[in-house]
Amino acid sequence: MSASITAETEARRDGQQGTSEAQGKSRSKRRLIMMGLGGVIAAAAIVYGAHYWSVGRFQVSTDDAYVQADSTIIAPKVPGYLAKVLVTDNQRVRAGQPLAII
Repeated sequence: MSASITAETEARRDGQQGTSEAQGKSRSKRRLIMMGLGGVIAAAAIVYGAHYWSVGRFQVSTDDAYVQADSTIIAPKVPGYLAKVLVTDNQRVRAGQPLAII
């Protein structure tokens, strides 16, 4: 009877070793897959970051934009056509500076 018990015990041990080896292979395979997935995510983050750094940060969009501008309407005190304009677009001017010649 002890021989049969010993044989059964060894068979169980062999079966447990087989499952532990299978578990080890399964864990290493899972680890390899997770590392590959992490590498793919890291590569995607690098590509996105490079695209944002080179192009994306210069693109501006909005659904409800307002433009603020300081503009003043000028009107002559005498009627006539303009002979010469003395300022250019978006040029800063001072109070009393001539803007045009009529």
